Amino acid sequence: MIFIKKYIDWIFLLVTAIFITAHCLTDEIQPNHLLWKIAHPIEIQWFETKYLYLLTHLMPLLPIVISCLHPKIAFHQHFNRAFPALMLTAIVFLIWDYFKTIHGVWGFNPNYYTTNLFELPIEEYLFFFNMPMGILLIHEGLNTFFPFKQNFIWEKHFTSFLILFFFGVGLLHWGRAYTCITFVLCGIALLYHQFQFDSASRVRFYRTYGIGFMGFFLVNSILTGMMTKAPVVIYNPAEYLGIRLITIPLDDMAYNFLLLLMSVTLYDFKTFYSLKYKNSNKWVNI
Repeated sequence: MIFIKKYIDWIFLLVTAIFITAHCLTDEIQPNHLLWKIAHPIEIQWFETKYLYLLTHLMPLLPIVISCLHPKIAFHQHFNRAFPALMLTAIVFLIWDYFKTIHGVWGFNPNYYTTNLFELPIEEYLFFFNMPMGILLIHEGLNTFFPFKQNFIWEKHFTSFLILFFFGVGLLHWGRAYTCITFVLCGIALLYHQFQFDSASRVRFYRTYGIGFMGFFLVNSILTGMMTKAPVVIYNPAEYLGIRLITIPLDDMAYNFLLLLMSVTLYDFKTFYSLKYKNSNKWVNI
């Protein structure tokens, strides 16, 4: 047990690497099967522009502005924590994004973005900074105005259910690249969080995710074609569950969960931003 606690970070990284390698070696992805047309409830004509994906990045600006200007939050004072957390998260997800794009798991409609950079829209690079930044600002604001440190009895059962759910859905759909990798990684990340954080920290994250979900739903509904003739992000139907909330694939909600959990976890990790804690494994106590 002492050995596991001492090397817990490396153990989880090794398990993650083994899982991803095993899946990549055994799963065959059929290219050129992207679904360009989906049923959508409405069409907004002025959304039919090459700047649509770029315009969606304006939506997280409100919490960014409020958090930077509000004297109690003063988010600029926490940027030494936020920047490395955002950078590492963005690097991991952009590498993932690149390989899934070139292998045909998903793609992007050129009618709705401005230009490509290494097979990805330039707006896609912004997405992995802009959306997590908005969530970190919401996270900091909620913890500033509504702090709590008590544990909750229901959290342990709820988290255990989520972990089993993520692993179950992912492993049962091994042949679906988006579903399997996303859900299993959610399970691994949440299990790691359970090892390293207390109950109150997870409840704070669930609260942040719940509030941030409203913004995610609005942005993702635009990207998945709820209001346009065709979606901005196009999916290979053989590689995801095929279940959509209107136009948003259920897999996207797990993907967003993982993106935000990684951002918040790194943001709250003391050793990640302070030399004072260089040789410790302590976490921020909000």
